[in-house]
Amino acid sequence: MSLNSLSPPKPMLAVSGQPFDSPDWIFEPKIDGTRSIALISSGTAHLYNRRGLDITYRYPELEQALVGSCRGCILDGEIAVFADGKPSFHSLAQRDHQSEKMRIDYLSQALPASYVVFDVLYAGGKSLLDLPLLERKQILSQQLQESEGVSIIDSFPARGRDYFSAALKMGIEGVMAKRLASPY
Repeated sequence: MSLNSLSPPKPMLAVSGQPFDSPDWIFEPKIDGTRSIALISSGTAHLYNRRGLDITYRYPELEQALVGSCRGCILDGEIAVFADGKPSFHSLAQRDHQSEKMRIDYLSQALPASYVVFDVLYAGGKSLLDLPLLERKQILSQQLQESEGVSIIDSFPARGRDYFSAALKMGIEGVMAKRLASPY
């Protein structure tokens, strides 16, 4: 299977629930951004939104950062624009609805986007979709080279209730709970 012949997979979507604790789960901050699958291959990177539309042209700074971060990978993550250390949905909305190249280039400097990676779906020439999340997280940390525009999301084990309370106090939108043994 060639990475170039693959179409971007549909991202998994969250469902709401109550905070809980479990050693079989990890907890991550919910990033207020645009969900995106990144395909990185042969010196190029493409970003696809949840509808499968190529939105790379809106984020030229991310295309460059992703090419340097991973070779032959498909990543699942969130595009965000940060202000004061928190995702700014208002700033992202300014970026997300642009089509004019001059405006896009200006905003890529004035409101630079970041790609926050939660998962790796393809690496090393093979699909990782059937592997448990724990293994995919380990592969992600080995395969991805973080940079100013590309980072791996922080994960916290077991104590979902405590993390949820702390996240709300910090002004984070919410918490994502993910089962360590789950395939994509």
